[in-house]
Amino acid sequence: MAALVLARSRRGEWPLLLGVVFLAEIAVDSYAGLPLWTGAMLGAINAFEAWVMAALTRRLIPHQRLGAVSLHSLWRFVGVCALAAALSACFGAAALMNTGMAQDYLTAWRIWWIGDAIGLLLFAPAFWVVAELRVRDL
Repeated sequence: MAALVLARSRRGEWPLLLGVVFLAEIAVDSYAGLPLWTGAMLGAINAFEAWVMAALTRRLIPHQRLGAVSLHSLWRFVGVCALAAALSACFGAAALMNTGMAQDYLTAWRIWWIGDAIGLLLFAPAFWVVAELRVRDL
C-alpha cells in the first residue's frame, strides 16, 4: 500500500504493484496447499485492499512525508487503515466461507480485519520511513 501511495507521480507503476500483490498471494497460498483459484481470489481481495488504502490515503492525507504529518492526519490514517481492512475483511471472510476454510463469518471477518489493520498500521509507516531515507540520500 505504501508503495502505491509513493508511486502516485508515476501512475504506470500501479498495475505493476497490484500485480505483484496478486502474484505474491497466489504463491503463498499455493505453497500452503490451497487451490490456484483460492489464491487468485484472495490475491484479488488483497490487491483491492491495497488499492483502496492507497487511494484513500492520497485523498485524505495531503502530505505523504512523515515529517509533515499532523496529528489530525495521523488519526485520518488510522481511520483509513480501519476502513480498508474492514472492506477487505468483508470480502475475505466471504471468500473463506465460500471455500469452506471458515465455519463462522464473524470470526473469520474479525481475524481478517485485525490481521490486516495491524499490518497496515505497522508496515506502511515503516515502508514510508525507509522510502524517505532513500530519497534524502539521493
